[in-house]
Amino acid sequence: MIDYLKKNVIKSENVNDNKGFEEILRKSEGFLNNIFNAIQDGISVLDNDLNIIRLNNIMEKWYARSMPYEGRKCYEVFHGRTKRCDICPSVRAIAQGTPQMNVVPLVESGKTTGWLELFSFPIKDGNGNTTGIVEYVRNISERIKAEKAVQESEQRFRTVADFTYDWETWTAPDGTYNYISPSCRRITGYHAGDFIRIRGLLEQIIHPDDRKLFSTHEKKSMKKDKPLPVEFRIITKEGEERWMSHLCQPVYDENGVFIGRRASNRDITEKKHASIALRKAHAELEKRVEERTEKLVKINRILKSEISTRKKAEKDLKQRSTELEMKTKGLEEANTALKVLLKQREEDKFEFEENVILNIKELVFPHLEKLKKIQSEEKQKTCLSIIETNLNDIVSPFVHGLSSRYINLSSTELQVANLVKQGRTSKEIAENMNLATSTIDFHRNNIRKKFGISNKKINLRTHLLSLS
Repeated sequence: MIDYLKKNVIKSENVNDNKGFEEILRKSEGFLNNIFNAIQDGISVLDNDLNIIRLNNIMEKWYARSMPYEGRKCYEVFHGRTKRCDICPSVRAIAQGTPQMNVVPLVESGKTTGWLELFSFPIKDGNGNTTGIVEYVRNISERIKAEKAVQESEQRFRTVADFTYDWETWTAPDGTYNYISPSCRRITGYHAGDFIRIRGLLEQIIHPDDRKLFSTHEKKSMKKDKPLPVEFRIITKEGEERWMSHLCQPVYDENGVFIGRRASNRDITEKKHASIALRKAHAELEKRVEERTEKLVKINRILKSEISTRKKAEKDLKQRSTELEMKTKGLEEANTALKVLLKQREEDKFEFEENVILNIKELVFPHLEKLKKIQSEEKQKTCLSIIETNLNDIVSPFVHGLSSRYINLSSTELQVANLVKQGRTSKEIAENMNLATSTIDFHRNNIRKKFGISNKKINLRTHLLSLS
């Protein structure tokens, strides 16, 4: 930089003076370099042809990196171009000889990664000719991003506010409107421009009876940082009275300075009318409830009397029911005992009939058979037949209840079965009945077949005793 200053700024003919001045410059160089590199914004020095002469540390960090930059064109290093751009403030500063400013992209690896605010100041010689440029560069990427975010946020706010059903406002500290949503016309009949043009129009359309209330509300809202609600009436442009729900809040900046007021107004006329109708209906309902209560008190007295009578009747009925239950229980027990007796009687009757039949068949009929064989006279045989017939007639009423296990046996088989049941052997039975032992065994086998115990290891006597 010293060589550049000696060539373009210092024109002294005295060599000694130049050497002395050069020493002064060198001493100042270190001081200026410290300042030059301490600045947190970028600084570059260019010659008249836009060649880079010097960059401070910040500019080197942004652009130079490890590549050499001395003698290269600024638009090549800074913007990745091969030709100068006429909108570049440094080009304009050289052409016009006056400071220029522009916002340019921050290019890294061929891609725009941010934005820079570029100020170009011309360096002039003693004759006022431009001999170079000092560029002062400030990274405004965050600011641009913040401004864009603010713009987008404001746009979203306006979009929402413009389409909201409520009447939204934003007022400056002097009371003038910065914003009024279009809903004000639907609610009041006045355009947003009317409120901006006519100062105090809101206070004018407030119902006279509610103006003091609104004024007091505004004063209170200045002392609170939270929204403060109030309800009041307005007179629309068409002269209609409408109820408004007003929510107001003062706004302060980060330093606590009052910067305005925001408010939201909602038309609650229908709600108010409904509330009034509801209160009227409530009063009517209370009156009806009172009347109904009086009737219910009278009915309650009657019911209490009826309940007392009914309780007494229930008590008597319960007592009678208890007595009936006791009698029923006694009858059930007697009925059970009677059923047991009847069943026992039937069993006894059946057993008696069975015994009569078996006894006659076992004890009488066999001997009649013997008499028939012994007697030779015809008259005596006739008498025996008559006796046998009469005995059959006597026992025939009992046969209906007799088990078929005895009816299937012949008289001889019945006599053999009776003797077996008494414990007699086949030999003893044969002697008693004047029959061969083999005949008795034949009858015993027939008896087993008829009882279904043939070929089974069951004692015949034991089986006959089990049937008794």
